[in-house]
Amino acid sequence: MRQLLNDLVKNWWSNPLPAIKPRDVNLLSYFDPNVRKIVSVVGFRRVGKTFTLLDFAQKYGKDKCVYINFEDERVPKKTEVLSQLVDLLTELKGNQPLVLLMDEIQEISEWSMWARRINETTQHRLILSGSSSKLSSREIPTELRGQTITVPMFPLNWDEFLRFRETDTNIFPHAHTLNLLREFLTYGGLPEIVLAEEGLRPLILADYLSSFVDRDVVERYKLRSREAFTDLLRLLPNTRSYTYSKLANSLKGVGHTVSKATVIRYMQWLEWSFFIARLEVFSANVKSRIQTPKKSYLVDNYFSTQFSSNLSSNLGHLMEQAVFHKLHIGSVWDPRYELAYWKDYSGNEVDFVVAHNKAVKELIQVTFASSMVEVPERETKALVKAAKALHKTSGTIITWDTEQTITIDGVKIIYRPLWKWLTTKTITTTNKEIVLPDNIPVLDVEPNVGGTGGQEGHLVHFQAINIGEKVAIDCRWGIRGFAYEWRTPETFVLRPADKKKLEYKISEERPFKEFVPELNIFFEYKDNRGVSYFTRRELVLEKVSSGAFYNITRVSTFHPAVVLQDSKIRNIGKSYIPQGKLTQEVVVDVEFNGEIKQVKMSIGPILIKYFGFSPDELKAAFSELVQRKVRNMLREGRLQDHVFTSEEMPKKPLSGFEAYKALRDSLDK
Repeated sequence: MRQLLNDLVKNWWSNPLPAIKPRDVNLLSYFDPNVRKIVSVVGFRRVGKTFTLLDFAQKYGKDKCVYINFEDERVPKKTEVLSQLVDLLTELKGNQPLVLLMDEIQEISEWSMWARRINETTQHRLILSGSSSKLSSREIPTELRGQTITVPMFPLNWDEFLRFRETDTNIFPHAHTLNLLREFLTYGGLPEIVLAEEGLRPLILADYLSSFVDRDVVERYKLRSREAFTDLLRLLPNTRSYTYSKLANSLKGVGHTVSKATVIRYMQWLEWSFFIARLEVFSANVKSRIQTPKKSYLVDNYFSTQFSSNLSSNLGHLMEQAVFHKLHIGSVWDPRYELAYWKDYSGNEVDFVVAHNKAVKELIQVTFASSMVEVPERETKALVKAAKALHKTSGTIITWDTEQTITIDGVKIIYRPLWKWLTTKTITTTNKEIVLPDNIPVLDVEPNVGGTGGQEGHLVHFQAINIGEKVAIDCRWGIRGFAYEWRTPETFVLRPADKKKLEYKISEERPFKEFVPELNIFFEYKDNRGVSYFTRRELVLEKVSSGAFYNITRVSTFHPAVVLQDSKIRNIGKSYIPQGKLTQEVVVDVEFNGEIKQVKMSIGPILIKYFGFSPDELKAAFSELVQRKVRNMLREGRLQDHVFTSEEMPKKPLSGFEAYKALRDSLDK
């Protein structure tokens, strides 16, 4: 086994990577070698998870990664394989930290226990990929809760499809764009099928479906009636809306003995494995949402094309699915967005209601129309009725190839071609300022600070409280000041208005013995949608009356919640003094335009003298200056070497910590 692993690892390092076509998902954006988080890439089979791992290796450095595919028939499905792999890497690379790209790791028993141990006790970092039904955030093993970042993968979107087909719609004739759009709607966005010859596509899709049913359903859930389940798969593309009872009756009509409960279970399995996504009616009444027929959309249009009972493809429905896919992906990345359809008692229906923080933001209707006269009157009538019912002044009708804006009964109707709408960026959370909603968890501490002392040491007591409107999960806290940080490894959950007692043993820490500037208590936590937040409150550190030690006596200014965002800094190297120079210098790895770039940041000797810091303090100060300077460069869209000198200091005599603080704060201006 060890020889096999040795061959696999050395072949990985020596062989070139295959040609990789870029996707919108960039794992570098979710990876930080200084943070102990496991990145878990999940999605339906064959959506491109493996090539996303290889793309990461290409950008981060293949020599700093190791890739193992555990579906390789040569690799034994034993836990010992994982342990021997780490031992082998130590033998080959010593203590060099590596990124372990583990593909289909769920094939190995007790893989999650191993992943937690590697994440907590070694310098290696893990990026896992595999079957969505086993690695999804819904089913992630208990021992990995709070230690993973889940990155969902989907079939190609329209922009990715055009990149795969190496087509620029700004150059080619418009008719060619519509031809490609028809192909995209018919054959979907599964990468291998997009690149395959047309005659091979049905065979590849049939293999995908068989693999999905066998491995993600039959093996996973011990399915007994494969025929009934397969017929349900074929039934869904031909069912515009459904109730579980109607689906059960349809299956009974073709000879299957299945109950409503069985159908509900089948549909749950399909959702958990990303094969379908469910859409409910828009209503504030929970009972109404449960009882009103639901809609389901398959993961890829090609499944709908192949399973449809229509002799010719229904382009209107395929257009609707393409619109849903884009909206659904946006809502997965930002759970503050929610999707539904609208229907009134008269049967008027609108395909999509897009809500943000429960407030309706957009109404969307989809129809196959190449001109205004081809738009069915019922589509426009329903959109106007929905707009009035939901107090909106506009709505959008997505068409095949017509664009216009008109006003009907005081409601502005925007007609927009599908190819243009698919290209427009709608829901996103990257490279934009995030406005915090009101209904979020907000962690703080109560104003009273307690303490106890004795032979066991001196403790400071805080009372944490959730002053927000939502539950806070995966909560962590700590004490941080200049060149100092202490944090607890424990996590907890705090519901709105709930409190939790926190203890900080100050007698074992630096602030007990010496003054630490800018001391804060901080909280890092998530809401139930997966958004991460940070809050802090300043602390007052004073000497006790005897002068024997310092103590935290009270709290001060509160800093409101902010969303934790990616700094794009992947590593700050150790500082060194270049030969023939007096400056201290570090090399910083920064993700810039999807690639890792290196910049040199230096600090001049006069500035170092102004500060008068110890080596540890200078290291902390230099790191903070570097991070803020790089952040400013990224905002300005440039990246270059920089030297911090006394010329950047404010024009007033300062020294020590105040000099550093003035320079640091000037970078934020």
